[in-house]
Amino acid sequence: MKRKLYSMMKKFDDIKESLKRAKGTTYELISLTNLANIYKDVQNSELLEYVPIKIVSLFEEHFRQLYAEIIDIPKYRCNLKNVKFLKDLRMDFDVIDAFQNNEVTLGDYLSYYFSCNSVYQVMDQFGQLLNMDVKSKLMDRIVDIETKTSVSEDDARKAASLYIESVDLIFKARHIMCHEGAFMNKLENPMVMQMIDDAILFAQFIDNIVSDILYPGFDYTQASMNNDAYGKFEKADNNLNQLIEYIKDNKKDLEPDFSYLESWKEFRKCKAESDAKTCEGGSMYPCVYYSSMEETTLQLIKQLKSTLKLHDYMVE
Repeated sequence: MKRKLYSMMKKFDDIKESLKRAKGTTYELISLTNLANIYKDVQNSELLEYVPIKIVSLFEEHFRQLYAEIIDIPKYRCNLKNVKFLKDLRMDFDVIDAFQNNEVTLGDYLSYYFSCNSVYQVMDQFGQLLNMDVKSKLMDRIVDIETKTSVSEDDARKAASLYIESVDLIFKARHIMCHEGAFMNKLENPMVMQMIDDAILFAQFIDNIVSDILYPGFDYTQASMNNDAYGKFEKADNNLNQLIEYIKDNKKDLEPDFSYLESWKEFRKCKAESDAKTCEGGSMYPCVYYSSMEETTLQLIKQLKSTLKLHDYMVE
């Protein structure tokens, strides 16, 4: 019993460390796009074999953050009863205490129990959380795109099925490489480039399906996403300033010292520039830059609230 409890506590520590390393859902999409640039001229099959591993690792983190986002919306939290593998999950007091202290959210914690072993498993898990048939939704989107190019609906559905199977081949290739060490046939560059293209499209399909359910009517244009990212950062920055003023006014006995703020702001800026460097000069740069600025700001808010035990203080 003690051994089991220790294992759970250790896993929770791993989860908290992983959350610190998370870079936001935009990062994984950019990284997938960068894979195409990195490997476009690579012909060495032994190097190409690592691409499916990288793709699935990016899938896992990207989808984990989406799972967390869904779970943390009260309207969809009731759908957790649909997720069979969570029914026997137990939480120790460290986890419950972390929820109480706003160190992690329920979505953050539970998202690490979702697996990423096949395209069908991913679609099924999103379907359980959203209480809908995600595979059918994805198929319909592909059919809609294909039929606009004068393809018949029957042929479009066949193409959609083949596309889903091709995405699943990425998961299978990753499994073979990780657990068997080698492929029967060598991977060639065109095949790997197709994997990357399929992966980018699949991540975008899932993103759009989730966003359509959670945020109906959302504008997907890059300009709108850039403005949205800036708005979220501006809100987080205002919340931080309000929190600091609250601490100065209500926690004078602790003699709070915020002399580090200017250095921290420089760090925040440099980190955002580093995170967005891969898309410098592109239309996505502002979105990635301000998403990073927001993330770093929210981390400081969480740290201040936890350190000063301001569990009842609410930000807007």
